[in-house]
Amino acid sequence: MTAKLSVHLVVVLLVFAALIGSMFVQPVPASAANDWYVATAANGGNDANSGDAAHPWEHINYAIGMAAAGDTIHIGLGTFVEQVVIDKSLTLIGTAVAPTPNGTFIEAPAVGDRTNYTSGVGLIYDYVILAHDTTNVTVSTLTAYAVAPRKAGADYYATVVFDNVIGSSGFDAGCVSGAFNNNIADIDIAVLGGSNVTVQNSSIVDFITSGVESSASVVNIVNNEINGEEPSSSCVYIETATSGLVDANAISTVAEAVRIQDGQNIIISNNEIRGTSAFDGVQCGGTGPIAIRGNEIYGFELGIAETGITTGGSIDNNEIYNCLFGISLTITSSVWISVTNNLIYDNDTGLFLRCPLEAVSSNIFYHNTIGIRAENDLAAHCNALVGNTTAGLVLLADGAFNVTNNYWGANSGPNVDGAGPGTGDLIDTNGHTVLDFDPWAAMNLTVTPATIVADGVSLSTLDLDCTRNSNYEIMGCNIPDGLQINFATTAGTLTSLFALTSGGHAVTTLRSSTTAGVATVSSVFQVLPTLTISTAMVTFTTAPVPPPMQQGINAGPGSHGASLTSITSPSALNPPNLQVTSATISSSSITAGSTVTVSADVANTGGASGAAVVKVYLNSEVAGSQGVKVDGGSTTPVIFTLTPSQPGEYSVRVNNVQAGVLNVTGGNNNDILFAIAFAAFIVILAVLLIVYMRRRRMAV
Repeated sequence: MTAKLSVHLVVVLLVFAALIGSMFVQPVPASAANDWYVATAANGGNDANSGDAAHPWEHINYAIGMAAAGDTIHIGLGTFVEQVVIDKSLTLIGTAVAPTPNGTFIEAPAVGDRTNYTSGVGLIYDYVILAHDTTNVTVSTLTAYAVAPRKAGADYYATVVFDNVIGSSGFDAGCVSGAFNNNIADIDIAVLGGSNVTVQNSSIVDFITSGVESSASVVNIVNNEINGEEPSSSCVYIETATSGLVDANAISTVAEAVRIQDGQNIIISNNEIRGTSAFDGVQCGGTGPIAIRGNEIYGFELGIAETGITTGGSIDNNEIYNCLFGISLTITSSVWISVTNNLIYDNDTGLFLRCPLEAVSSNIFYHNTIGIRAENDLAAHCNALVGNTTAGLVLLADGAFNVTNNYWGANSGPNVDGAGPGTGDLIDTNGHTVLDFDPWAAMNLTVTPATIVADGVSLSTLDLDCTRNSNYEIMGCNIPDGLQINFATTAGTLTSLFALTSGGHAVTTLRSSTTAGVATVSSVFQVLPTLTISTAMVTFTTAPVPPPMQQGINAGPGSHGASLTSITSPSALNPPNLQVTSATISSSSITAGSTVTVSADVANTGGASGAAVVKVYLNSEVAGSQGVKVDGGSTTPVIFTLTPSQPGEYSVRVNNVQAGVLNVTGGNNNDILFAIAFAAFIVILAVLLIVYMRRRRMAV
């Protein structure tokens, strides 16, 4: 090999090595962020110190003045008496020591030593901590106290004020966590202007007007404990916001819990909201849309009240009880509001409609005085109205009331104005007769097989089928999930004495006795144990078992209460019953942008062919769906390929069957870069070898 070519190869190898090495070396910023430290004088703090951990400064404001944007200030134990002003991108972290109340405390100075702050909209605030006109501020792990009285000239006294703290690329600009209390401040945390702020992991108590009050662009209030003890207060008050999240908070109040005056794209989810007052749990108005989901709300005059929303929203999967009105809606006729999958019980009225509503489905109304009061048009389907003491439905005005395919507590149907046709919950029309309630939903107990060997081992599946109406037609929706059904038998042994409705079914298994005979199996509501829903028979035999058949007997009388044994169609005797029986994921950990396979088996335990939609969920969001057709007595696999783009931990399920937990980590381009660099190296090496061989042949 020539010297010149050797040099070329060496250069290529050096370049390649540098490229590979650069993939694993993190870049050093031009100006690295610094950590600074503050301590009380008693703990060695002095503003003449250097500000490092061994030589901390004494005052927080001095540290803020010395720090550069992007720095972190660590605040030690003890009480710091000063008005803290943050006007640059900083992180302030206090020190927490168990048990409370040990830690970092910031206390407002005496009123004569404080200054007021005029916000961007002209309101004047007295304050303890202020962040304004900057980006990316974090205040955490400390307790802040206001000191009386409010300074003269101030409109409000706030423990913490974030004004025009603006982020970039959709990230939160400000983050607040800590304890904010002492019953002096009007507002514990005020979020103003164009701010994008998250308030999380905080204890917010003893405020006069609001725990968290926002007139900002974006506010997220997550995982806080908020206690309102003043009769005119709001724990969370969002005056205006273009986006917001109120999630996983524990809210307790003697007044109003959550009030949205004019919010857009607001989600109120997974909160426990407890009241002891004549106020509202969640009160919403303004533009919308607003989603209220997964909350537990109890002890209010109005559990959820929506008034004047102009772009709609949803109320779903909430548990609402011990209120005067569980849900009260007063909206315009052109707005779409859906009320679905809620558990509403022990209220004076479960749902009060002062407006037309066309999407009330799959809710459970039980043991209210009145399930639904309607003053206007109503379309409600596939709800369970059971055991409401005065009436399941009361009509208060003329309108179009379509309430077909609801379950009224008996397979015989509702009792309309005391005249039947059924023995279920009352419908009180008050003379408003434009009412369509027929057909209604029914619940039929089937057994498969109906005859088993009396050996103490053989099994029969009991399935309370809630998917059909009184005409034995498949309904377009199911009776709500989550109803507890209790089972009993006169012989044999039940593997489980109860089951929750899921996908329109509640299923358990009967093990045979060792004695020949007939067992009567029955199903009742857990909340109404004296009301039998449906019964069926299972025969234990010592003779050869005949081919499997299903049978079931409806509980209630009436024209729609005929037993299944009167239906001669084989498919009617043994209808399709599709359920996901198992689900798995191909990997428990992937990088963002990679694919993972979710596999499931869909079994049809019925005798006739049937079809269903199977959905895969990442947490509570639908990530994919497929239609599947399964022959009677068969099982069909379903496979989903998912490509999550966001890092995080996801619970994966197919319909209601858990597949596992998927951990999605941040994507890493090193492997890709390595592959590209290695391929480039091979190409260059090949070219140089070709040149070398040609020159060698020419030299010969």
